[in-house]
Parts: sequence; C-alpha cells; structure tokens
Amino acid sequence: YEDVIKNLCEIVKTDNATFNNYYAFIEAVVSFLDTKNYPLAYNCFIKANFLENKNSENLKKLYKKAETIIKYLGFNYFNDNNTYKIQRDFYLRARFMLYMYATKYQNALDTLSVMIKENPSSENFYIRSKFYIMQNKYKFALQDINTAISINTNKADYYFNRALLKQKSNNDEALNDFDTAITIEPENYLFYYSRGIYQESKKNFKNAIDDFKKTLQLEPNHTLSVIEISWCYYKMLKYEEAYNFANAAVKMEQNNSSCYYVRGTIENAGKMYEEAKSDLEKGIQLDNKTDKIWSSKLYYQKAWAEYKLSNNTQAQTDIQQALKLCPNQIAYLILAMDIEFFGTKNYYNAQGFCREILKIDSENRRAILAQEKITDMIHDEI
Repeated sequence: YEDVIKNLCEIVKTDNATFNNYYAFIEAVVSFLDTKNYPLAYNCFIKANFLENKNSENLKKLYKKAETIIKYLGFNYFNDNNTYKIQRDFYLRARFMLYMYATKYQNALDTLSVMIKENPSSENFYIRSKFYIMQNKYKFALQDINTAISINTNKADYYFNRALLKQKSNNDEALNDFDTAITIEPENYLFYYSRGIYQESKKNFKNAIDDFKKTLQLEPNHTLSVIEISWCYYKMLKYEEAYNFANAAVKMEQNNSSCYYVRGTIENAGKMYEEAKSDLEKGIQLDNKTDKIWSSKLYYQKAWAEYKLSNNTQAQTDIQQALKLCPNQIAYLILAMDIEFFGTKNYYNAQGFCREILKIDSENRRAILAQEKITDMIHDEI
C-alpha cells in the first residue's frame, strides 16, 4: 500500500490529475490511516470539489471518504470565512460534522438550520431529524422526518426511521411505516428484523417469527434473528421449538453471552436445571458487564437453577448479585425471599425481603401471604 500511495502522490501533485485520481488517493490514505498524508489528501478534496461541483452524487461519495480526514484536521480548514472556498453545501455539512464530533451540539443545530434555510431538501430535514433523535427530542424529530417524507415519498430510510420513532412513542402507525419501507426496499434484512421486533413487542409472535425468518433468508448469519425466534416460541410456551432455535444460536456464536442466556432460560422453564446452570455460568463468564440490567438477568436465572438444584448457598450469592445490579426488581426479591424461606429456612432474612417487596408494591398478594407464613414460623421458633 505504501507503493500505491507513493505513486498516487506523484499523480495528484500534477496539474493533470483527475477527479478519479484525487478520489483514489483519498481512499488509499484513509484506508491505511496514513495521517502524514492527510493534509495533501485534504488539498485533493478541495481540488476534487472544483472538478465535480456539478455532480452531486460523486461529491457525496468523495465527502464520505474525506470525513475521517476532516475530523483529523478539524476546524482549521473549515473556518468561518470558508477560506478554501469549498462548495457551500459540503462546507456546511463538514462544519456540522465537526461540531458534532466536538460535542458542540447547539452550534451543530445552528449549522443544520442554515443548511435547511439555504437548501430545504428532504435530506437536510432528514439529517436534522437524526440529530434530534440523538438529543432525545422525538417530537421535533418526527416533525422533520414528516417534512422529509412530504418532499420525497420514495426513500425507504425515511419511513424506516419514522417507524422507529413511532415505536418509541407506542404509536400503532409504526407498522405502516415498516411496511412501506419494505415495499420500497424489499431486500433490506434490517427492515424485516426491526418489524419483527415491533411485532414481538405487540405479542404478534407468529408474524414476528415470519419476519425473523425472512431476515435469515436475506442474511443467514444474523444470530439475533435466531435468538428472537427462540424467544417468540418461548413466549408462546412452545419450549421444544424454542430450545431448538436456542441451540442453533449457540452453534452460530459460541462466544455470545446472549445465546447462553436464552438457552439457559428455556432450560429453566423446561426443568433442565443442570443444563441451565451450565449455560448460565457460561453466559456470566462471557458477559461484558456493560449493561447492569442484562447482567442481573443472567444472575437471576442462574440463582433460579441453583435454587431448584438445592444449591442454596450459591443461589443466595447469585440472587444477591442480581439485586446488587437491579435492587428494586420484584421478581428478584421474591426469588430471594423463597430461597431464604424454603431453601436456607432463614425466616428473618425472608421477612426482610418480604418487607422490601411490600415497600415497592404494598398490595403484592404473594408477599402478603408469605409474610403471614413467615410470622407464624418465627413465632413457632420462639
């Protein structure tokens, strides 16, 4: 690659260099992170702008390639006066990108507003809608993406992202937008997968499975779809089918914590506690510990398997770890109470967990009945 860059260097320094020469040089420099040649590559970017200033599609491709260089060089080349006379549209896009990279979000929004004022295109409204999504300003995001769609009704990504926005607000019209995105771009596996997730959230498990299977037709190595099919069958109480797909997921990704969690959960439901214990131990070992809620679920399911195997000390350790990560989960507190009451027969500890449950849900029937039994057991001990 050094020889390639060296040869291209010689070409782009000449007056006869073409747009394709500049593009190839920028692509090579970026691909191999050759930072010492970034300034020259940037100058090539400027020259290429002048050569192709009427061909927006070629400039878009060039701009994407140059993003890394622009980030590296920063605002020096994209000053307020636009000293290098970069084409206005791309200059504003670069300024927006740099402000985002520098986490100067108000400046980024101001730049976006200028872009829209000067060029109220569907793409610019779409870009601002994505900015609003990043800022969790979903109402403004929806307004902009609606405008983008009113300008251009044939962009699948617009409908797809509007569907995701509507999904966040529990708007049932999300399904129509997923359908439209798929109609426009029927070979995009991500659209089917996302619609499947939506269908699953609405308990339309059969439709969700169909979408996940279509995802796998288009992208056979999409492990997440296999996992979700397993979950759907599990929620439909079809444990054999769920178990078969969980096995398939483990075979596809043997170092994926999620696969072992799913299979372990299904094994617990099927009273295969030794197998569940083994899978959940593997899941905990592979867990990257970045998501507390996710990690707590692993420990909760393992605590359940240990409890059913009468390994009460280990069950105590696991459920305590789950509660440490998510202290107010009633399901975790109920299991902790059961371990103490039925397993270790430590009624005082069980009573403590019972009180914690009733603090969160004062009408929890399970805890109320348990409290009465625990009080009787403590009274009998005395």
